[in-house]
Amino acid sequence: MCLGLVLLAACGGGGAKPAPTLKNSEDGATRETPMGRAKQIVKDNDGGVIELIGERNTALERANIEMAKHCGSEQYTIFQEGEESVDTNPCAIRPETAWRVHYSCNKPN
Repeated sequence: MCLGLVLLAACGGGGAKPAPTLKNSEDGATRETPMGRAKQIVKDNDGGVIELIGERNTALERANIEMAKHCGSEQYTIFQEGEESVDTNPCAIRPETAWRVHYSCNKPN
């Protein structure tokens, strides 16, 4: 019984972090709206991986900008998009995940 409690304490709390927010007052009202951002995880000559953080549509728009900067406007192909495990905690009961986009730069003919 004590061993189980020690293991839980050693593994820590973890848990999902709330999405960052930004104040928006387009119509004069102040309210919290979710923000999205794109974080480059892998980048090489052939393409890369970008993690979408926060509000997905905004994050994907920002990822499209980053992919266009890397490969050229409309010169990239997203070949995989989805939730991936990013947890490095072996004690995790529910592994942490992130939404990631894998893309390749289109090679000129």
